[in-house]
Amino acid sequence: MPIATVKQLCTPSAVVKSDSLVEQVAQIEDFASGKVDGRAFFQRNYFTQGLDLLVRRGFERLAGKSEDGAFYLTQAMGGGKTHSLIAFGLLAADPALRREVVPKLASGAEFSTAKVVIFNGHQNPETLLWGYIADQLGRGEVMAPFWRNGAKTPGVDEWVAVLGNEPILILLDELPSYLQMAQGEPVGATTLGDLTIGALERLFNALPRCPRTCAVVTNLKDDVYLEGSGQLRTLIENLSKHYDRNAQAITPVQQNTGEVFEIVRKRLFDGMPAVDRIDEVAQAYVGALQKAAG
Repeated sequence: MPIATVKQLCTPSAVVKSDSLVEQVAQIEDFASGKVDGRAFFQRNYFTQGLDLLVRRGFERLAGKSEDGAFYLTQAMGGGKTHSLIAFGLLAADPALRREVVPKLASGAEFSTAKVVIFNGHQNPETLLWGYIADQLGRGEVMAPFWRNGAKTPGVDEWVAVLGNEPILILLDELPSYLQMAQGEPVGATTLGDLTIGALERLFNALPRCPRTCAVVTNLKDDVYLEGSGQLRTLIENLSKHYDRNAQAITPVQQNTGEVFEIVRKRLFDGMPAVDRIDEVAQAYVGALQKAAG
């Protein structure tokens, strides 16, 4: 009986047939604007150990069952950071989706719909980072005095007033890009970059008083930015030290395991054959290689 081919055994996904690479990459902006379909997203994305850890610990925090409110995704470009943010955000905001996708994790930490705030470092809101977050949570008036008549760093009390005691997930992506812009904006004897560092530090210092707020930051140590001006490098290093002290580091994808293969396989195929058929093809391939070598 002839061995079936990969084409005969596997059902390729629409991604394989698409001519657009852009459509195949999840964008944080699409999630922020509500354009990401949760069920379609998880059909195409593999749940890595890092993502499982982030979601499990994040759910505990949003349910008020954990003291760990800050997480730091440490991985170079292309390492699944944005996908992890989107996955966590989708599940936090949709109780039905989380019960469907991760029922065991959902049952262990019950909470209602979490408010999800996304700040992408490529943004430059007039209300500054702290005003933008407050506006998204419907509490813009708390932060208005700290941007409307000139930039000033909000304190811990202001962050507590904004965050309160409800499930809130704050996703901070591409912060070095925002800091690069902000360090060139003078504010009195300092810069907007320095004020932003202070505001972020106070945000994290407020977390112990906001027991159901969870903040996730992506990698700050990007060589593209660390090779920039000394001022920018100092800003990034100062903020990184604060996260290293106060946030749990999580690696979204373990590069030295089979996770990369699983990610690609789930992305490319809608249907896979049974394990015995896979082994059959693999053994036939090994036999063909040995015959060619002999």
